[in-house]
Amino acid sequence: MKLTNFEPDLYATTIYELNYDQLKDAGITAYLFDLDNTLVKANHEVRPPELLQLLRDLEAKGIDFLILSNNSHKRVAAFAEPLDILYVPRAAKPFAYSYRKALAMLGTKPEETAMVGDQRVTDIQGGNRAGLFTILVEPISESESVPTKINRFFEQFIIKKLKKHGIYKREEKR
Repeated sequence: MKLTNFEPDLYATTIYELNYDQLKDAGITAYLFDLDNTLVKANHEVRPPELLQLLRDLEAKGIDFLILSNNSHKRVAAFAEPLDILYVPRAAKPFAYSYRKALAMLGTKPEETAMVGDQRVTDIQGGNRAGLFTILVEPISESESVPTKINRFFEQFIIKKLKKHGIYKREEKR
């Protein structure tokens, strides 16, 4: 396991902070978005107006996207299908097969696709292992499932190791 797999290419507070035009100019034409605590609060059904607008804007710019989530088919489908969004549920991130499936569904190559998520252990590690551009966002909510809480516990050890080896790129909040 490579320690660098846990470090994203880019940090952002939220998905709304990203400059999608600039990323498109750099070759990123598609996004794999984690669902819970990346697009919406964990296990919430509400689709905020600003999210709906962002997704419409991406479509208008010809930017493809898909939801890649470890959550259940029922949860992900209930969110994605009314919006006619492609999705891969029960993705078993960070394992590579779900990333390959998502790329095939979008018809994109790893180097032109970004993984956007709130967890180093699943989203960032898997995206890096799959050769994607990776973007770590802060979780939308403190409400999380037990598996996510376990991941957050391990993330603290990973961050310490990243710092110790001079790999950690994020500036500390003051």
